[in-house]
Amino acid sequence: MSPAGPSTAEMALNFLTTIFRAIKDSLQTILNETIFKTRPDLASFYSDGISLLISLTALFLILEFLSGAKKIMGFVLLAGWVLLVLSIFLAPRP
Repeated sequence: MSPAGPSTAEMALNFLTTIFRAIKDSLQTILNETIFKTRPDLASFYSDGISLLISLTALFLILEFLSGAKKIMGFVLLAGWVLLVLSIFLAPRP
């Protein structure tokens, strides 16, 4: 039996597509009003490239943050295990 509505993956993809289009449209408007007043076709072209680079940069930063957090968590786990083993060996014996 299939669900009645869109799946979680479809909803996430629709959300990301909406965000991408909003960034692209905003950039296109800014470029049309500033740099490319006389050539609006170039504003559309460059807004596509800039939007893609913004999205890839955001993904890169998220992955870097997760990688850094993973390293920190590894150090915390290692220290926790070392302290646990030390406390077992150093515990007073009856």
